[in-house]
Order: sequence, then structure tokens, then C-alpha cells
Amino acid sequence: MNLNQIHITFNSREDYRILTPILNQIPHKLYYFTAEIKSTGQKDEHLDFFNKNSSFLKEKIPNLIIIQKEVDYTDYIEIIQELSKIIKKEKGTNPNCEFFINIGTGSKITAIASTEAARLWNCKALYVHSTKYDPLTKGARHKGEMIIKYPPIFPAQKPMKKLIKVLKIIDNAIKEQLSLVGDFMSAWRIYKCWCKSDCWDGRVTLLS
Repeated sequence: MNLNQIHITFNSREDYRILTPILNQIPHKLYYFTAEIKSTGQKDEHLDFFNKNSSFLKEKIPNLIIIQKEVDYTDYIEIIQELSKIIKKEKGTNPNCEFFINIGTGSKITAIASTEAARLWNCKALYVHSTKYDPLTKGARHKGEMIIKYPPIFPAQKPMKKLIKVLKIIDNAIKEQLSLVGDFMSAWRIYKCWCKSDCWDGRVTLLS
């Protein structure tokens, strides 16, 4: 067991596609998300797989801490927020902890959000596929040998300080120009109002 390693996975109609990376690299803690869809009131239809997988892991890895969390599988913002909260909290406790996020299970939205979270927080993403796929089976859809791939994650790069300074100069210049335009327009409106009014001697009316 690696005390610095934490796994994140999303429940689905799968067993070893979820279990294999955890068994291969035994973590200290596992965050196991189950599904809900708030807009329709739906709950996870595969909680039997969550219960079966959790029981299996507790038997094989008694000291593994499993934390179940529920998230809307269709809400990109909520998913990335929940992932960010977990990562920030754990890194605050242990700056050396390393995250592995399984992007092969859950929904397509959880995969997209997880990949983005991995970029933002410099985590490792993993994808599991199998030698046999049977979408019509009543059990787990992926069978046979489980193959783990680690797609490269390109961390989000902070812009260079020089570039930030240049952008600030441009921004200030634009604001100054807009301010001058605003002053000109105000003066122009005053001038037009004055032109439409009678002159001070009351004898001549100027037209704009």
C-alpha cells in the first residue's frame, strides 16, 4: 500500500475495469463516485456494482479507506468542483500525495471533467480497456484481460510574467482611449444641447 497514493473512480456497470488499477497500484484511499442526475431525479442504476466492488476491495485490501460520494454525471461544473475540493483537501493534508483518476468509467462528462481536473491539478489519468467487450450482457460489459493506458496529461501552463505585463499595458491603453472617447462624447452632447438652445442674447438660435 502506498500511503501517498489516492485513487478516484466513477461507478458504472463494470467490475475489473474499476478494480484492476486499484489492485495493481494499491492506494491508501479511494474516492468512489456514484451517479445521480438532478434534472430528472435519477439515481445510480448500478449500485449493485458499487456494493460488490467495495466489498471485494475491503476483503482484498482491508486497510483501504473507501469514501463514497455522489455527483451529477451530467454536470461538468459540479464534477470538476467536487474533484477539485478532494484534491485541494488531500494535498493540504499531504502535499506529496499522488492522484490517479480513472477516466474509463462513469459518463463521458465525468471523463472530460476528470481529464481537465488532472490538467489543473497535475494528476495522473488512467484508462482501462479489455480484450472482450459485450454491451448486451447483464453483467460487466468489459471482460477478459484488462489493459491500463496512461494518456499524457499536459498541465495547464501559467502565462509568462512579461506577457502579463504587456497585456496589462494594452488593457490600460484601451481604458485610456475609452475614457477619452467618453469625455469627447460628453463634450459633444453638451455642445449640441447648447447649439439647440437660444443664445445668451435671446436673438439667434444655432442649429447643430
